[in-house]
Amino acid sequence: MERTLETIGEAGVDIVPLFFDRFHAAIPDQRDRFYNRRSSEGQMVTEIIGMLLAQAGGEAWLTTMLRASVNTHHDHGGIELVHYRVTLETLVAVLRDAAGTGWDQETEAVWQDQAVELFALIAKYY
Repeated sequence: MERTLETIGEAGVDIVPLFFDRFHAAIPDQRDRFYNRRSSEGQMVTEIIGMLLAQAGGEAWLTTMLRASVNTHHDHGGIELVHYRVTLETLVAVLRDAAGTGWDQETEAVWQDQAVELFALIAKYY
């Protein structure tokens, strides 16, 4: 997973605007929830990637952090459980496209598996 991020970084691809173009196309009613888009959008992508890496690494802090994140999102209102699934699917798709030839079947399986497991935790705390 880290190699994927290195490949994307080495290519100079900024995944944040790519992610949010797709995210807002999929869930247009969420656009207004990003009050300070320049900082909050980058922070969101970084946090999701961090949680996926933590999931893959079996990090003990993940469940506490994830539970807090889900609670914070509840406070914003209007965020459905399916939005989390769409968010993870969108991120994996953006990573796949940004990695280009650095993405293979093994990479796909790893990112998909972690996204599925992270979503299961999100659903548990939702």
